[in-house]
Amino acid sequence: MASSSAFAAQQMVPNNSYTTRLGPVLLRVIPRFEVEFNSNVYYSPDDPIADLILRPGLAFDFDWVITEKNRLTLNLGMEYEKYLRAVDRDNNGFRLKPDTLLSYSLYTGDFVITLYDRPSIEQEPSADPSLVNTAPYTRLANTLGLSVVCDLNKLILSAVVERQDIRSLNNNFSGLNATTYVGQLSAMYLLTPTLTLGPFGMVSQTAHPENALNNSTMMQLGITADQALTRYTTLTISGGLQIMKFQDNGTPGLSFQTTSTGTIDNVTGTAGGGNFFGPFFSVEITNELNRFFSHSLSVGLQPQASSVSNYSQVFSVDYALTWRMNRQVDANLALNLQHGQVSGTAPSYDLAEIRTGLTGQLTPSIGWKMELGYRLEMQTEGMGTVAQTRCILGLDYAF
Repeated sequence: MASSSAFAAQQMVPNNSYTTRLGPVLLRVIPRFEVEFNSNVYYSPDDPIADLILRPGLAFDFDWVITEKNRLTLNLGMEYEKYLRAVDRDNNGFRLKPDTLLSYSLYTGDFVITLYDRPSIEQEPSADPSLVNTAPYTRLANTLGLSVVCDLNKLILSAVVERQDIRSLNNNFSGLNATTYVGQLSAMYLLTPTLTLGPFGMVSQTAHPENALNNSTMMQLGITADQALTRYTTLTISGGLQIMKFQDNGTPGLSFQTTSTGTIDNVTGTAGGGNFFGPFFSVEITNELNRFFSHSLSVGLQPQASSVSNYSQVFSVDYALTWRMNRQVDANLALNLQHGQVSGTAPSYDLAEIRTGLTGQLTPSIGWKMELGYRLEMQTEGMGTVAQTRCILGLDYAF
């Protein structure tokens, strides 16, 4: 779904990963330290610059079951990034990880009502494949929402309303600032012991305060089915029709501002491309081979708003494999392939990314990880080919 998805109601069972109990409050504090080698920190097709990044961080988890019908949780992930060579990336080096979440849940009868907030502070040009060779783009993204879930045994109804804000924190890329309001309804019915089926609908409205990009309205109507094929295999299918209507209020044409080194410093217009009406879908199959191996494969087509045009259609294939090597070590592999068809005159792209890694425990309190990733993106219309290798080593300690 194009919104940040229906917020799943949390169970009243405490998470056994918490390490400290203060009366009814469960706590977990995990300081972390990572070192990353990045072969292309500016995600540039020309003259890539490699760097070492030092990343101290802290994870703080808080779970308070106030009463049998009230629960307050906080999952906070913070880190600071220090670039040893690309010192301009130290601007606003503080990061708030995307999994940060504050939520309050109220249980009454068949209803679970949850108020939540998801803030994050990010700097990662490669997160948006339509932005290549960019200067540092640090942004605050925040989602404030309300979820209502009604559990009627075989029928589960849910409603979600959200406000999503994106703001540039270092005065460049302010043309990408946006405010989006989202409303979503869904219903899931247990047709058989192994098949759940139901419709969903979503509408959103996005406004760009600086009118660099066109304001838009989006609507989705679809259906989701979840089928347990066997005891160890599950198939999930979702699809429907989507409409995106764009106002003609943005800056005509597409233009970029660049720095003296040639990196893009701002997106100052939209390439247009008109409105969109068409299908979207996703198909995912998960399988547990045995108690050591599990994997999943998903294929999807998702139209979405673009940073350099009105919209893009992204066709993606994802594969993930987890190997439980022993009680202390897990190995994982992830592969992602994308083809993005961008509206108007903005360049389309093809992307391939592979990541592999190991995670484990030195002691019950000390954890470690090793991760190696390679990403290759090919832009059309002379934008070039971007390659990036990342190697990450990390340690954490759970109090």
